[in-house]
Amino acid sequence: MLTIKELTQVVGDGVTPRMVRHYHQIGLLPEPARSSSNYRLYSEADVQALQRIVALKQQGFQLSHIQKLLSDHLTLNHTLSLNEQLQQQYQFVLQQLVKLRQTATALEGLIGGADPTTPAKQ
Repeated sequence: MLTIKELTQVVGDGVTPRMVRHYHQIGLLPEPARSSSNYRLYSEADVQALQRIVALKQQGFQLSHIQKLLSDHLTLNHTLSLNEQLQQQYQFVLQQLVKLRQTATALEGLIGGADPTTPAKQ
């Protein structure tokens, strides 16, 4: 069993005890067991759950969406639902890449052209 500080050190990736408490508060993580001194105690399953949350968050999912994904994951049809939602997120990221490439191309055109800070000659 790990304390909240130990949990965050094991998971890493900038996870703080405050974040973990917030995840408990919003129902993203279940409340852990408590020690006789009322310290939160975390199991290996809690470590894995937090790692899943962190991985999804790093992929651009919002906490509310992660909560839905994880609850869907617990249903009988969890694999299909999770895969479908991951596919949707993948498509969204691809769309963002296309838009960013278009913006980068437009900026390259502006940078390669006349300096916009220099007054035009008449």
